[in-house]
Amino acid sequence: MGSSGEEATRQLSVCNACRYCEGYCAVFPALTDVVALDDLSVAYLGHLCHDCGACVQACMYSEPHPFRIDIRRLLQEERVRTYERYTTPEFARRAFERPVRAFVLTVALVVALATVGVAETSRWHQLTTRLQGAGAFYKVVPYGVMLGVALGISFLAAWLVAAKARRFWADIRTAVREGIGRPSGARAIARVAWEALVLRWQTGGGDGCYALDNDRPSGMRRCLHVSLVFGFGLAFAATIAAAIEQDLAGIEPPYPLLSVPVVLGLIGGILMMAGAAGLLILRVAADPAVSVAPMRKLDYTFIFSLILVALTGILLLALRNEPGMGVLLLVHLVSVGVFFLLIPYSKMLHSVFRLLALCRFGLNTPSPDQENRRSTSRGSDAPGIAELGDAK
Repeated sequence: MGSSGEEATRQLSVCNACRYCEGYCAVFPALTDVVALDDLSVAYLGHLCHDCGACVQACMYSEPHPFRIDIRRLLQEERVRTYERYTTPEFARRAFERPVRAFVLTVALVVALATVGVAETSRWHQLTTRLQGAGAFYKVVPYGVMLGVALGISFLAAWLVAAKARRFWADIRTAVREGIGRPSGARAIARVAWEALVLRWQTGGGDGCYALDNDRPSGMRRCLHVSLVFGFGLAFAATIAAAIEQDLAGIEPPYPLLSVPVVLGLIGGILMMAGAAGLLILRVAADPAVSVAPMRKLDYTFIFSLILVALTGILLLALRNEPGMGVLLLVHLVSVGVFFLLIPYSKMLHSVFRLLALCRFGLNTPSPDQENRRSTSRGSDAPGIAELGDAK
């Protein structure tokens, strides 16, 4: 077997000659538009993949066929390599190699900083005291400290992710042939955003995702992902609503149960919890053959961090008027801080890279000639399948 680049070229060349999976997802139509099967184009295709597994289930050249085609596994491995490729400095790439260790070390760091902060402000007694009324949260963590740390972590994470995204976008722009279509404006942008939001390409061509094994399609994984995405969006909206109430209306938290921030936060937390817990169950129950080991580790740590954020947030809302609210507040803030610090070094990167790949694929409306080429064999100048299968 050759290098990973040679193996990607071999397998994707077979797919390009076969074209049987044309309608399953965006990967196979995009395959004919790349300039060459190099690292940049394979990264582009890897993040177009929604890991539904329909291509593996349908492939006539998968094992035990001697061609050994497994595009799902190939593109999973490529996504992990992409995370590492766009991460600097060198030592930071180890977060993708050892995600559990990175998570534990980040938790330890944030807990240590929170402990020092509480000790310096002599607020230990507030952690187990019943605190009620406006400004109760700030008796545990001062508003200035909470805001400053939150903004600092958020801007750091956003800057690191933006730097990776900028490099990825610059690279995948060169991976696709120029002049194959024309910019199609706001409607195309809206279509791409909606497809990314509802995970259109995770349906496996309509039958569903093969998340548990290679023989049973299901729409459950897509539903859980959508629940997670909308829950995260509502939780973010709750934060914005709370900022408006505090900074514009002058009303300090905690807010009444039927207030906008609490309702949005509670619904968002429940949706996040349901989505993350469901995905964890699917991951545990799944056949190990449907994913590579590095991706499983990234999945587990990312899902667990989401569960921690959602669960502590729900408990804080439910027990905010009880003794020990300070402890819950501190645990929730630590879990949120850990989650945001790890965004540039977690599976969260895939959502950003996938959106950019979908934009590169979808923001050009194919010209009539290109559409005709997509609807025909597309393989007129490609080597035959029999020639490709024996490549090493």
